[in-house]
Amino acid sequence: WFVCKGLHQGVLVAPQFAVPDAELKETIQAFDRAFAEGRLDEFSTFFADDAHLLIHQQGTVVGKETIRASFGPVFDGFDTSAY
Repeated sequence: WFVCKGLHQGVLVAPQFAVPDAELKETIQAFDRAFAEGRLDEFSTFFADDAHLLIHQQGTVVGKETIRASFGPVFDGFDTSAY
C-alpha cells in the first residue's frame, strides 16, 4: 500500500483497487481523530490483522492485536490530543 500524488491522481494504490481522494482523506481524518481522542479500540481498527508497523528505534510490530497492545501504554500515559 502506498499513497501516490500526481501519477495516480492522489489515490491509495493497492494491487486490487484504488480509493478516491475523498474516501482516503476521510479515512486519514478518522484515524487521526481516534488517535487524538485516545480511542485505542477505534484506532486499532485501522490496522489489518497481519499488519506490520515500523516504530522509530524499535523492532517491527506485527499483527493488529500486537499493535494495539503496543499503543496501550501510549494512550494510557500521554495526552494524545497534542499530536
